[in-house]
Amino acid sequence: MPSSPSSREPAPGPAPERAEGAPADAPPVPRTPTVLGSRSVATAANTPIRKPTTLVAAAPSPLPPTNPVAVLAAPPAPRTPSHMPGTVRSAVRLEPAALQRLLPGVPAESLATVTQLLSTVSLEALSPTRCAAWGDEPQRSYAAYTDAVLLQARSPALDESSRHVQRLYTVLGEVAAALAPEATSVWSLFRRPPPSPNAVYASHRVEVDDLRHRLNGAIAHLEAMQAEFTALGARGAVLRGQLESHVMAAQVLASLIAPRDSSCEQLLIDRGLSLARAAAHLREGEVLRASHQARVADLAVVVRDVVLGALPAWLEQIAYIQTPTPTERYDLRQRIDAILLQLRR
Repeated sequence: MPSSPSSREPAPGPAPERAEGAPADAPPVPRTPTVLGSRSVATAANTPIRKPTTLVAAAPSPLPPTNPVAVLAAPPAPRTPSHMPGTVRSAVRLEPAALQRLLPGVPAESLATVTQLLSTVSLEALSPTRCAAWGDEPQRSYAAYTDAVLLQARSPALDESSRHVQRLYTVLGEVAAALAPEATSVWSLFRRPPPSPNAVYASHRVEVDDLRHRLNGAIAHLEAMQAEFTALGARGAVLRGQLESHVMAAQVLASLIAPRDSSCEQLLIDRGLSLARAAAHLREGEVLRASHQARVADLAVVVRDVVLGALPAWLEQIAYIQTPTPTERYDLRQRIDAILLQLRR
């Protein structure tokens, strides 16, 4: 029967060591436990005692205090541009007196504009290509301005309104003829009596109402055209000033560059003449545009005052008078004549 764990015998340890040269039956030498660090080391009398080497580090030099934020935000050192041989280009700058001698009789305001324009130009950078393209931007603006003026001049609203007013004048003229004083001679007894004004108007009433309705809708287009012509007038004045400034600047540049480049001088002279012609055409166009604008304004006044004002009042009066008396006939005729006179202008 196996024994319990508590009754087991301890395992045999390592065999004890014997002294060297001792007989086999000699008792074993007891082991002395090793003690670390508690025994002194015996040295010979002539052996020098070595002391451990001590390494002494030099004291670190103090560093200046640094601000991490300042270090991160410090800008990089500026780079010095390299110097390469070349030509220094400077803008054209003239004293007012010198510019006045080159452009006699020009107002001070125009001279200031020319001075500002010359400050953007360098004589050293003027090439034949640039001289040939001098003033291209205002010249293209002039072409776009001309297209806008033609678009307004050819507006169908103006022609349609003019035709409607002309047709209304013709129809009302027939009604006015029926209001002429009746003849009192003997021969009038044998003539057929003229138609009454009401009968004449009744035959044209549908057309008159349609013309009034169309002209009432056209008044908004006429007012828009007036506003557009006013804006075009202001735009044209600014554009003409730009063209004339480029003409004078081309004249000054041509005189300054003549000693060094005759080809550029001739190109600038040609460009100045071309821009001068454009400015002259623009000035002539302003006169025609003002005349056209006056025509639109007159037509708008006719539609407002006559077609939408005096004519409806006259139509209401004739609708209430079936058989006018001579006095009423005269009054109706005087009023329709005034309306026709306004429609003709």
